[in-house]
Amino acid sequence: MTANNLPISVIIPTYNRASLIGRAIDSALRESLPGDEIIIINDGSTDNTDQILSSYKEPVKCHKITNSGAGAARNWGIKLAKNPLVAFLDSDDEWMPGKLSLQRAFMEACPNVLFSFTNFAVTFKEGGDAHNFLINWHKDPRPWDEILNPGKSYSSICHLPDGVSDFNCYIGNLYPSLLRISYCNTDTVVVRRAEAGEALHFAEDLKWGEDWFCYSQLAKKGMAAYLDFESAWQHGHEGGRLTDTDIINGIITRITIMERIWGVDLEFQKKHSQIYKQFLDEQHLRKIKELIALGRTAEARAEIRLINWTPWPIRLMSTLPGVLARLLITGRNLLRSTIGK
Repeated sequence: MTANNLPISVIIPTYNRASLIGRAIDSALRESLPGDEIIIINDGSTDNTDQILSSYKEPVKCHKITNSGAGAARNWGIKLAKNPLVAFLDSDDEWMPGKLSLQRAFMEACPNVLFSFTNFAVTFKEGGDAHNFLINWHKDPRPWDEILNPGKSYSSICHLPDGVSDFNCYIGNLYPSLLRISYCNTDTVVVRRAEAGEALHFAEDLKWGEDWFCYSQLAKKGMAAYLDFESAWQHGHEGGRLTDTDIINGIITRITIMERIWGVDLEFQKKHSQIYKQFLDEQHLRKIKELIALGRTAEARAEIRLINWTPWPIRLMSTLPGVLARLLITGRNLLRSTIGK
């Protein structure tokens, strides 16, 4: 198989985004080559998504399922995929020109890499946009040389197309770092389907973080590569996003993923049990603070029993009646905001 010709299955899940899905599909079509397929999983949409999708022909393949969530929809797409590489795109987002050609060539040239991901840009529904957004997203101040390994220029690995500025590629073990936060925006990920096997599976019972769960499994199984270029637009809009969730549920999901992936990994626990416990305690402490702020002090006290140490002011606040604790925190926050002004 020649370079830049490794076929890709593109998976786009969608739910009630008839006004947006066309932009995503069109961007994927612009990036596709003969042999690629674009699999649309209509996750039980009740708007006119079916009508919009009916105008698309091969290589676009549309499948409708009972509404089951983003994780299940992507998993359906994976089951239907036939090509060696799998790429993902959310139906409200858009790929930039050159996205697939650059990652396709990289994956062809680096058979030791199980999956790759890139930077991305964001447009805000309030107006304006932001580039190289990944560092704002994962909030890890470390350079990629430290997160993965020292980088190599793309041109030293693959042919750099005319008009494209060179950029670095970093290959390494992302698994330990993923314990704390996800680095992989789904719009930018390309995975080897057969080599990933059962690790290429999104959690179906989580409201948020189903992708973090998947990429953590992949990182446990094989090498990751970060390509330092923008390959996608994440668009802001009035409708909800998959990442929308309240703080408490977000923390609960983080704890669940940590326990499911690293908590049952005996080899990881042998080497890094202290780090794992530290990060897990940090999430429990965040949850305790949020519960107290909501006046749910009985739940906060139950959570305190799950960790080794809690600062005494927080422990004291948890003993108060919920209404009083909430009033005290609201008053403190109001005082701080007033002083700040």
